Amino acid sequence: MSDITMNSRTAALARAAEAMLRALGGGDVVIRCPVAPAGNAANAELGIEGPVTEDLSITPAVARSSVARASDSGLRLEFLFAPASLARYLDDRGESAEDFFAGALGIVHGQKLLHVESMTAESFAGTPYLYRVVAAETS
Repeated sequence: MSDITMNSRTAALARAAEAMLRALGGGDVVIRCPVAPAGNAANAELGIEGPVTEDLSITPAVARSSVARASDSGLRLEFLFAPASLARYLDDRGESAEDFFAGALGIVHGQKLLHVESMTAESFAGTPYLYRVVAAETS
């Protein structure tokens, strides 16, 4: 199979995954991330430092129940993201999806901040078309 055929198939699969998330009622999911501190010492002295976190709204995304562990009675969800919906943030930060989710402070769901437990990527021909992130309440 030629590279052109493979690239068009992976692109089509990525678009299909994003369409699937929208069809499943995909809405906004907020990921809370740390912000790199500004190098402006004058702002620190004046007490006008910027926020230390930022909330990134990702759409489309789907939240669904995840299998609870026997030792945990708290909320545990699996979130599905299309790589295209994260591409802008990954490019801005110069991070891979794995590093992005590992460094995230959590996912805001309702009024709760859920800790990211794991992240896996579904891939075809070495190109991810869907990210699965499991997040849970910390006790």
